[in-house]
Amino acid sequence: MRHKALIATLGTTLISTLAQASLIQNGGFESPTLNMNTFSANLNVPGWGTIPGAFNGSVGSIWPSAIEGSQFADIGNAIGPIVSQTFSVASGGMYSLKWSENTGYYGNNTAGNSPYLVTVTGSSGTVFSQTLDAYNYGVWENLTQSLSLATGAYTLSFAPQGVYGGYDSLIDAVSISAPDHTSTAGALGCSVVALGFASRRLRRSLPA
Repeated sequence: MRHKALIATLGTTLISTLAQASLIQNGGFESPTLNMNTFSANLNVPGWGTIPGAFNGSVGSIWPSAIEGSQFADIGNAIGPIVSQTFSVASGGMYSLKWSENTGYYGNNTAGNSPYLVTVTGSSGTVFSQTLDAYNYGVWENLTQSLSLATGAYTLSFAPQGVYGGYDSLIDAVSISAPDHTSTAGALGCSVVALGFASRRLRRSLPA
């Protein structure tokens, strides 16, 4: 049974490493799971705390579907709420902050306005801060920002900067990872394949 325990341990380590690729927990706002095609306001979301709202699936004609998974966050429109998450960096270096933005779309070509503020702060101050407009005529836009992060704790925040009754800013697919994390995941994938070969060899060489 020793070879089975060894393979199980190696497999668990690989899965854990993959799960830690992004420093952000629940970046797709998939938890908690909402009923299909519904909206929930003032929702307590793991990793983010209480947020103004979240959608599952397609809710009415003006709201989009998620770009990742089946759910996405509604951070509101007027200044007030802040949707944030604290994360830790164990190894300093360059990281990529990625997220997707959108709003509801009313089926015309009139430009809307859905400003929101994105910030990353640490113990030494603000690392990144920018006001953006989430209005994209109902189409998700993918955004990427490079961050130079030292070892320590940081807070990522999304805060609406519009007015009450304006367009709600929608956020999905949030992640912070090392730029080479994709290649790392590929290497781990090859390791998983190698584990299969190792398992067969161990079964031949080790007693049960």
